Amino acid sequence: MYRKMQTAPDDCPACERYIGEVTLCPYCDADTMYAPRQRRFRLLAFALILLGLAVMCLVNRLPPPGVTPVGSIGEGSGYRYVHLSGRVAERPYVVEREGELRYASFVLEDETGRIRVQMDGAVAAALNAETNLPWEGAALTVSGVLKPTPEGRLKLRVQSAEQITYLTRKVAK
Repeated sequence: MYRKMQTAPDDCPACERYIGEVTLCPYCDADTMYAPRQRRFRLLAFALILLGLAVMCLVNRLPPPGVTPVGSIGEGSGYRYVHLSGRVAERPYVVEREGELRYASFVLEDETGRIRVQMDGAVAAALNAETNLPWEGAALTVSGVLKPTPEGRLKLRVQSAEQITYLTRKVAK
C-alpha cells in the first residue's frame, strides 16, 4: 500500500516540492491546502464590506432626528447626538492665547431648560471667521454630541462650524 509522506507547511501537497507561501504550485499547478480557507475568508470579507456599505447607505437616507427640547435631556443621554434650538442666554466665554482662539462656549436656553455649548479651537476659529461667534440673544439651532462633565451635568460639544445655524441676524448698533 502506498503511503504519502508528511509534507512541510511550505511544500506543495501534490508534488511535495518547496513552494513557499503561494496558493498555486508553480510546478504542478495544484492548489495548496490553505487556499480553500483563504478563498472563504476573502469571500466573507468581501460580503462584510458590501453589507457595511449597504447599512451605511440606508442610515444615510434616514431623516435627521428632530429638535430635542433641552428639558428632555436626562442623565442617561450622555454621548447622544442631538439637535437643539433656542436663544443664547449670556455672552460667550472665549479663551484666546497668542492671538488664536482656543476655546469658546455659551449657554443655550429654550422654554424647557439651559445647556452649555462648547467649541474647541479650530471650530471656534472657523465659526468666528465665517459669521462671528454667537451673541447674547441670538436664536440658533445647534447639533452636537452630549458629553458628561465631572460634576455630572451634560454639555453639548459642537464638532464643526456647520453644526450651528443662525435663525436671527445680528443687528448693527
